[in-house]
Amino acid sequence: MNIPKQRIKISLAMVMPALVSLSILMTMSIMIYIQYKNEKRSLYNNTMSLNLSSAQKMAVTIEALFSGMRQSLRASANNSAIEASATSDERELQDSSTSRCN
Repeated sequence: MNIPKQRIKISLAMVMPALVSLSILMTMSIMIYIQYKNEKRSLYNNTMSLNLSSAQKMAVTIEALFSGMRQSLRASANNSAIEASATSDERELQDSSTSRCN
């Protein structure tokens, strides 16, 4: 038994809408992909610029903090040196006065 195969007839009226639909889907897919990439790049650049701005502000604040600490340490060192000098002067005076008395 030979069963005859039926041929599917494809007409131009079926091919044209299929090609148009396929091209529309491909165009939309490409546009969505490009939009996603651009949005991702934009978010990345914005995040990096905000991080840079925050880092610069923190650097200024920390530099001011360290500068204040240095000044405080210098003032403490100067006070300690003055006190040490005054203490040694008093000892010298006491030593000289006791040696005169003897």
